[in-house]
Amino acid sequence: MQESNFDNYLLRFDDQINSDHNYSIRYLWDHQPTNSNPAGSRTAETVTNERDDDWTLVGTYNWIVGTNAVNTMRASWTYERPNWGSLGYHDTNDQTLELPNITLRSGISTQADWFALDRKMQSYAFQNALSWFVPTDGGDHDFKFGIQYNNAQHRRVDQSYMNGSFTLASDNPFDASDPFTYPERLRVRVPRPDTPYTTVHSGGLFLQDKWRIDNLTLNLGVRYDIHIAPINAFFNPLFDDPDAYPVDKNNIAPRLGFAYDAGNNSVIRGGFGRFYERLWVNRFEPFVRNGVYASSFLIDFPLDDIDPGPSQGTFPTHPLLMNGPVLDRSLVSQFVPPGLSRNLGSVWLDTPERPVAHQDSVSFGYERELSPQVSFGIDYVKLWGRDLPLRYNLTPRVRAGTSRTDPITRVDFMGLADQLGIAPFASDVWIIENNASSAYDGLNFQIEKRYADNWSARVAYTIGYARGNNDGDPNDEVNVAQVMENRNLDLLWGPSQYDRRHLLTISGQTEIPGTGGVTLSAVARYMSGTPFTIHDSNFDPDMNGQLLDPLPAGAYSGTGQNAISVDNAGGLRGAYGPDYFQLDLRIGYRFRGGGEQTVDVFGELFNATNRVNWVNPSGDRRSGSFLVPTQLLAGGYPRQFQAGIRYGF
Repeated sequence: MQESNFDNYLLRFDDQINSDHNYSIRYLWDHQPTNSNPAGSRTAETVTNERDDDWTLVGTYNWIVGTNAVNTMRASWTYERPNWGSLGYHDTNDQTLELPNITLRSGISTQADWFALDRKMQSYAFQNALSWFVPTDGGDHDFKFGIQYNNAQHRRVDQSYMNGSFTLASDNPFDASDPFTYPERLRVRVPRPDTPYTTVHSGGLFLQDKWRIDNLTLNLGVRYDIHIAPINAFFNPLFDDPDAYPVDKNNIAPRLGFAYDAGNNSVIRGGFGRFYERLWVNRFEPFVRNGVYASSFLIDFPLDDIDPGPSQGTFPTHPLLMNGPVLDRSLVSQFVPPGLSRNLGSVWLDTPERPVAHQDSVSFGYERELSPQVSFGIDYVKLWGRDLPLRYNLTPRVRAGTSRTDPITRVDFMGLADQLGIAPFASDVWIIENNASSAYDGLNFQIEKRYADNWSARVAYTIGYARGNNDGDPNDEVNVAQVMENRNLDLLWGPSQYDRRHLLTISGQTEIPGTGGVTLSAVARYMSGTPFTIHDSNFDPDMNGQLLDPLPAGAYSGTGQNAISVDNAGGLRGAYGPDYFQLDLRIGYRFRGGGEQTVDVFGELFNATNRVNWVNPSGDRRSGSFLVPTQLLAGGYPRQFQAGIRYGF
């Protein structure tokens, strides 16, 4: 469960110069001294705590132009500083003083947290929009023209993994005499905290017309965006000029929508639109942080794969693992001395043609009023995701056999090291390729009874199917099907990790007659499970160094408390996890005083059925928690009751 403390202050000033001109200035400050995030699969010692300071300054100026136009100008400055880490890190601001993190075979993280990140983000934005109403004999036009500019800046001090994180081959506590309990790999940040600075400039133009013609309303529009992220390409053989960087300037997004009054209290509606993703900092920041040479980077020991000893019952041979889960900093510094050095961890290279992803959307729907209080609606939605990012490895791994302990070699198939005149790469060299796609089809039904006769209700149901070969995040989305230079995108295609075939929500409220104001309300939600992959990380059938090769289709079962069984269709994300259901209830009463004074007393019961809602379990047959749920879905807390009182005046 999440615990939060907030201090919030708002200063506001509004003034009207005359009947045609007015302006407002607002300043909002949020201070969050401590916020402990849910532990999930971690122990109490590894709960991440957040401290946060945010503020926003916004100025708005409105100008009425003539009798049928309004111009709105808005400028803002936003500052955010979230600082995440353990309580010990917050006390010292030095992650190296924390004990090493330990990750067990089952995925449980214990002893100490590895996460420690202080971010400073600020954004300057300007927008001007002119709304102009133009009546004509051929229908009324409601035009809107606008420009937008945003400059986002990001500074970070990343101390994550500076205390080291050991991965163990078993779930047993460390025993110096038992080789099974020794670590098989160490991840650590060297030689200092990472302190990058990045910035992105985004500009946009848009034109929109809402055209009313008798029973038909058309929405016509187009938007253009440009994104500039100035970063250098030093020691990047993919660029002829190290001072060059991609400028994404071909983002033209048309929009079309319509609504038609078909009579009999019914409406037919639909539309098409193209929507480009914004250029978020995390889309290009790895190129700044993880170049061929760096002053801070993550490194794994051994470099390329696990030490095979512990899982085979022998002691590890790597010097940093021989003493168990204890970090020897003097020995680490012998591997990576202080200062700018060759990045021995993962290298990220920018590419000259780096677009942003976009999505095309088509919808068509019908809504009808069945009675003065009841309406029914149905909508079909189709989405296509295009130019989605995937990480592609220019120095892919090749395993000597199909066992996870078989040795690995690297293949630099583009000869990058020779082009740069440096020693061969001993780690991954990533680029982002925008060659993935996604699709979604959804059919939405809803029936609503508006509040009348002391009650209202709503039923909404969606049946949908989301699939693709990328779920959207290039920092996590690795092409696990890559073998040498072959991309094998067809093997990645399957249900999206966000796919929920069925979603049902039923809600309603009533005021009990004769009680003078007692109200009851309820919300019931059901969602079918999301997909995950059934695999066995003991084996690497395609020998590409990625231990996520799907197991054959069939029925699989876990063992132990809360274990589940699944029907696996095969392939990536071929099995579906636990479904979700929650019922929330509320009862309240309003006392009315003189004038506008009111007092509301209420009680709320969350998860009234005390249903346990789980996150998908591990699909790794090697894991000690295979198909055994161990983590509650966010918000999936046990039954809880709270009471409150509110005074209004």
